[in-house]
Amino acid sequence: MSRFGQLWRANYRKLEAAFGEELGFRYLPMRRVDQNAKPTEDPNRDQFDFSGIFDAEPATSQFDGRGRAGNWSEPIVSAPPQLDVAMCVFPEKPRIGDRVVYQAMDETYEISEVRESELGRLILRLNKA
Repeated sequence: MSRFGQLWRANYRKLEAAFGEELGFRYLPMRRVDQNAKPTEDPNRDQFDFSGIFDAEPATSQFDGRGRAGNWSEPIVSAPPQLDVAMCVFPEKPRIGDRVVYQAMDETYEISEVRESELGRLILRLNKA
């Protein structure tokens, strides 16, 4: 493991304590009985509360243009909300389509991408459910 990796492992709890939200999230495993059905909670996997670092403020910019219909303006967003969490929190890797509830704001997000970090962390890309 690199020196940076060792340093991260030794200090990530301090970082999470400073920037994370203690038990601020609830994991809701979901399943689809068939591809056309709405997802429902998966009774075979456990729900649980956990903490992590939530980033919901992507960079935005305003784009102005001209066309046949006249001038227009459109906001452009750089990235969806994401949640940085220790991999050891989950008994198994979260799946795309599972949900996360941000309890402080009572908002539910669906996991759209799961990325593993070499530092024992997961980056969960989220979409509002």
